[in-house]
Amino acid sequence: WIKRFWLKLPAMSAVMSADLLKNVATEEASLEQFHDWKPSENTGVDDFRNYEDSARQDIVQKTYETMHRNQTVEFVQKQRAEWLKFDKGEFTVMEMIDILDSLVDDSDPDVDLPNSIHDFQTAERLREKWPDHDWLHLVGLLHDCGKVLACPEVAGDKVLPQWAVVGDTFPVGCAPSDDIVFGVK
Repeated sequence: WIKRFWLKLPAMSAVMSADLLKNVATEEASLEQFHDWKPSENTGVDDFRNYEDSARQDIVQKTYETMHRNQTVEFVQKQRAEWLKFDKGEFTVMEMIDILDSLVDDSDPDVDLPNSIHDFQTAERLREKWPDHDWLHLVGLLHDCGKVLACPEVAGDKVLPQWAVVGDTFPVGCAPSDDIVFGVK
C-alpha cells in the first residue's frame, strides 16, 4: 500500500509533515504514523462537515441534490435486484480498498483524498479510541467498500454514479426529514 500511497503523495504533501513524508519516501512509514496524521493547518472540529461554504461546496451540493431527487423506491429495488446476485466477481478486502484509490467522495465537503486513505484513517482512529473493540476497527476499515459500485473495476459497464453510493443513508418511500443535508427543494 505504501507504493500506491506514494503515487498520491504530491496532492497530500502540502499538508503532511516533513518527518512523515521522509518516512513514506523511504518506505519506513507505518499505519501507526498515519492514524495520528492531521492537516498542518489548524482545522477545528467546527470546520468538519461544513455543508455551507466548503472548498468543495458545488460538487457536494450537486451530489446531495441529485441523490435526493433520484433515490426512489423503484431505484433502490432495481439496484437490489442487480447487486444482490453476487455475480460480479470475487475480491479480497484489500483489493476492494485498493479500488477505492480511484474514488474521491463527491459528498464529503472536508476531504479530497482517495477513499482508501480515509478508510485506513477511520480504522486507526477507532483503534486508538476503542482499542478493545477489534470488530469496530474492522468496520471502520470496511465502511466505504460499497462505493466500489461506482468503480469500473467492480461494476464493469454498470458503474453507478456517485450520488447512488456515497453520502448519508436516507429512507425512501416517505417524506424526507427537514434535517437532512441539502434537503429536497
